[in-house]
Amino acid sequence: MPAKKRPFEAESKKWHSRLMNNPEQFEKETFVDRINEINFAIKEFRKLYEKAPVTDHLFRAKVIKEIDRSKRTLSKILVEYEMFKKYRRKLQ
Repeated sequence: MPAKKRPFEAESKKWHSRLMNNPEQFEKETFVDRINEINFAIKEFRKLYEKAPVTDHLFRAKVIKEIDRSKRTLSKILVEYEMFKKYRRKLQ
């Protein structure tokens, strides 16, 4: 009976080869660009919050919720990025 392939094995091999072939590009695509996009989104949400009328409590609450969600996502990405940088230092 043939061994079962893990569902994401091919994808993980592809990412590993990309990392080994061009670590700077991998870092840029995986971490730097995402961090910049999320920071931009947070800035835009803040602008929306500041422009919204004070009496529109529901809208302002939704914007604050999205800012908090974006900050949580950003913190997760930053932790992964720090782990990646440590991993790269070990490889060098």
